[in-house]
Amino acid sequence: MGDAVLSWVERLLGRDEKKAVEFAEGWLDAAFGYSQSWTGEPVTVSTALQVPAFYRAVMVIADGIAQLPIVLMRPVDGGMEPATDHPLFDLFARKTNAWQDSSEWVRTTMMHKASTGCAVSWRNVVNGQIRELIPIKPDNVQIVVRQDLELEYTISLENNRTLTLSRSEVFHLRSPSWDSARGLDPVLLGRQALGLAQASERSQAALHKNGVRTTGLFTLDGNPSQEQRDRVREAIASMYGSASNAGKPVLASGALKFTPTQMTGVDAQHLETRKHQIEEIARLMGVFSIMLGHAGNNSPTFASAEAFFAAHVRYTLQPEIKAMTAALNAQLLTDDEWRAGLRFTIDTSELLRGSLADRAQYYDRAIRGGWMTRNEAREDDGWNPLDGLDKPLFPLNMGEVVGQGSDADVASPVDVEDDIEDDNGAKNPWKPTDEMAANARRALAWRDEFGRGGTAVGIARARDISNGRRLPRDTIMRMVSFFARHEVDKEAEGFRQGEPGFPSNGRIAWDLWGGDAGRAWANRIADRIEELGE
Repeated sequence: MGDAVLSWVERLLGRDEKKAVEFAEGWLDAAFGYSQSWTGEPVTVSTALQVPAFYRAVMVIADGIAQLPIVLMRPVDGGMEPATDHPLFDLFARKTNAWQDSSEWVRTTMMHKASTGCAVSWRNVVNGQIRELIPIKPDNVQIVVRQDLELEYTISLENNRTLTLSRSEVFHLRSPSWDSARGLDPVLLGRQALGLAQASERSQAALHKNGVRTTGLFTLDGNPSQEQRDRVREAIASMYGSASNAGKPVLASGALKFTPTQMTGVDAQHLETRKHQIEEIARLMGVFSIMLGHAGNNSPTFASAEAFFAAHVRYTLQPEIKAMTAALNAQLLTDDEWRAGLRFTIDTSELLRGSLADRAQYYDRAIRGGWMTRNEAREDDGWNPLDGLDKPLFPLNMGEVVGQGSDADVASPVDVEDDIEDDNGAKNPWKPTDEMAANARRALAWRDEFGRGGTAVGIARARDISNGRRLPRDTIMRMVSFFARHEVDKEAEGFRQGEPGFPSNGRIAWDLWGGDAGRAWANRIADRIEELGE
């Protein structure tokens, strides 16, 4: 480990030990390593991970986050690019510590967080820069809130030694927290469900180990001695006991009778209980049970399974991604780096990739809509870029946009004559309708009142529309592109009157371009242009 190990050892040997001023909540359970469930089963992280449903729930979360790239980005020319010259970039692009690559570190961190509610890594700082993040086992960490409201981390080491670290010396990722310092422990909170799952496993294992079910009664005629009863018991156990002898026919003499008994309700419901515990553990961990290999009473169709997987990304993984991103930005970036625009990002596009047909349709619409270039689509799908495919295509007629920005010049193969009329009989260029003008004037008034929504281009467009200025073909095409890109804004809260936040920024921007009336008008003219261009 080189300098990393040396720095770690020097700190261990040279740092004064401190004693915690108070015990964390639940210290007694932590000291003995378990909490008791109502079934009598001791529940620990170790025993909980031996329950397949709990282990799979932990790994579904950990593996889901570990497969996503964590990239440090910096602003450049109105966009963002990887900050490849920053030490933290290599930390998450290649090796996070001397023995773990970035994916392994993320997986370990998320396993700790998902199973205990707490993930702590020590920051190995060399010359003022973070060079390593070294995970600490959760059971070796005690978190204390001091009287000055600062957090203190006491790390248990070998040879009964401890190391006390401040908040600035660790990376701490926590689950939802009740006291804002320690994450809620799912094993402690779900010990009853986990204990019942462990007890069900144990009772089922004992049943198969013994082989012979207690579903019948052997009786001997007369009054046999204890020695005779013992011999019969041993004979039955040796011939029919254990799973390897299960199912063999019982051969009895005339003096030995077998009376069958009814299966008990516990026996009949044992399998249902085990299935129910899978669902309980799924609820505890916030994971859909289908992700644990349990579909319940209904086998999912392809469509419903796909919907479940999409819901898993949105409701299970996205909160974890948000928490990880926020922790990285808050704890690893300095205030100056944050103000300079550096940001950690986690790309979730791989989780949401659909089938080849879905992706082809997505890329086709993106390229034809003008908001993705052909090379961007190739790179997103893992292909190398090609020369000449870096310019966005103009919507509808597939001409190339020359220059940058929403007011760029448009080169179009469509040659529209000046005497072409629209549906209202107006000559080209076309005049906005009265409804468009009313929408634009209202949006300008909103801009004056609230001081938000739209851009300088949108304001200029609204003034042209509200003044009844005739619009050329290129402007109409830009209107078509704008409405196609911003259709999603209509789904946000505050777009419609009566909703909180009305009018939203999206609604103001939408009406600056003429609103719904402007979209219908521009699309109708664009369709006519495309038809004539064919």
